[in-house]
Amino acid sequence: MFKKTILFALVLLLGFSACEDNDPLTDGQMAYVTFAGQITDQNGTPIAEALIRAGNESVLTDVRGVFRLPPVQLQKNHALLHIQKDGYFEISKPYFVANNSVQNLSIQLLRKTWGGNLNNAQGGTITLFSQASLQFPANSVVDASGNPYSGTFQVYAQYLDPTDARLGLYMPGDMSAINLNNDLVTLASYGMVGVELESPNGQKLQIAPGQEVEIRMPIASSQLANAPAQIPLWYYDVAEGYWKEEGVAQKVGAEYIGKVKHFSFWNFDVPLPITTIQGKVYLRSVQIPLPNVTVKLTTLSSNTPGFGYTDQMGCFGGLIPLNEALLLEVYSNLPCGNQMPFYSQNIGPFSGPTTLPDIIVTTIPQTQTYQVSGSLKNCAGFPVSEGYVEVVLDGQPRYLFPDAGGTFESSFVRCTNSHTSGTVVGYDLTDVLQSDVISITTPPASVQLGNIMVCNNLTEFIEYTLDGQSFTKVSPGGGLNVNFLFMSSNDSSNTHISMSATTSGQLGTFAMESLFVNQIQFNAIANNSLNLTVTEFGNVGQQMQGTFGGAFVDFNGGSHNISGSFRVLREY
Repeated sequence: MFKKTILFALVLLLGFSACEDNDPLTDGQMAYVTFAGQITDQNGTPIAEALIRAGNESVLTDVRGVFRLPPVQLQKNHALLHIQKDGYFEISKPYFVANNSVQNLSIQLLRKTWGGNLNNAQGGTITLFSQASLQFPANSVVDASGNPYSGTFQVYAQYLDPTDARLGLYMPGDMSAINLNNDLVTLASYGMVGVELESPNGQKLQIAPGQEVEIRMPIASSQLANAPAQIPLWYYDVAEGYWKEEGVAQKVGAEYIGKVKHFSFWNFDVPLPITTIQGKVYLRSVQIPLPNVTVKLTTLSSNTPGFGYTDQMGCFGGLIPLNEALLLEVYSNLPCGNQMPFYSQNIGPFSGPTTLPDIIVTTIPQTQTYQVSGSLKNCAGFPVSEGYVEVVLDGQPRYLFPDAGGTFESSFVRCTNSHTSGTVVGYDLTDVLQSDVISITTPPASVQLGNIMVCNNLTEFIEYTLDGQSFTKVSPGGGLNVNFLFMSSNDSSNTHISMSATTSGQLGTFAMESLFVNQIQFNAIANNSLNLTVTEFGNVGQQMQGTFGGAFVDFNGGSHNISGSFRVLREY
């Protein structure tokens, strides 16, 4: 167990339930939380089949990058969510949560970007996109078991700019950390970098025992004047969800230079004494919470920024430096206009926990906001809690997750003031039904949908029987990427299914090339008899229809049988 001390830093703790009157520094409390949301890359492209884990629950994202985990009991002040996808850096993110809450999240994954190749016998320097650099001594790399490695190795890396207003969307963790004294601290960043090493054939590599790799980290011009001469180094422990102190870096000109003995995400940071802050952001009146906007806090004495995000109720909160004057700014998370703040105020200094007066934003330049609210009901008139609502405006889907009473409410920001129309569909994941398609327009800025009755048979589905047990999945997605047909369910449990085959957009029967179903992945090199038959295949916006089935073996050697059918709207 680590000790908890008053050494924290500026970056706000993402997901802190500021609308609840609790102490975020309290240990040991547990809470039931439902994690839901969307996983994208840094360009906003949905990431399908990302593995989402919390506690003992796990699920894959669908083709829209959407996921919903069942409720799970976790630490109230460190509810840890893991996100993993091949080709991207694995991350985890801890959240402060309220009991029985639904956390609707937007998370970006960082692609493992190739930074260059080096010959291990020679070593050399890798410069990451004209920013940070890595200097490898000769023979500094071994394989994952510590055995000598010869030949060329590949460096995959990402530099993280500490002044980026969207940093909190994609950085690992929440800046909580454990120092050399085993005390819990939090950090103010002067730069981060994530690194992984591989052989040309994908073999995982690591720094050899007794060797060190030098990292040169540029100091942002806005931070240079106040950057300390020496700064601690911290690596991210993805399993525990904390940064951990290991080593120091020296300031040389406009860089920090330090050496590391292993790779992960590395952070150049200083701790600060802290207190807590919380507040709420509204649009025009306290009747309209403003969710999913960035709250940026800058310490004026050092020009060190930190970031947080409002939740569905417009609440934000977290840790701030003690007795420091701050600049509070609110930004849209959308790439609209020139990304100037639409709210700005000097606050502090604060000598203890503080609740700010309500922040009421009168307008957001170059954007339009709209609010959608309502309730999901089943055919008997009871609330639908295990479901979701898909809202589509400007061709962009947004996903709302009802609470235990079936109610949902959220405000959205559009990068335009134009009139538009859209659709709303509610889904019941328990009874496997959907609502009528409801048309909406904006303006007006508020759309009150009332009770949405979820009573219709599905227009889209994937239904299957696995080893004698039957399942039906609602609102699946899929399409054709060149010759590759992919389909996936939109699922809130461990009974997710996704599959693919090379069909070239033709009708007929094809060998299935991938299948992940109910947490079981088929072994493609084993003797399988899985086939996918396409009986209808239209253009984008039309239906794909057919059947699938056969016997297969999983990676543990287990044998399975599956059969099913699908009707999926082609999305690409």
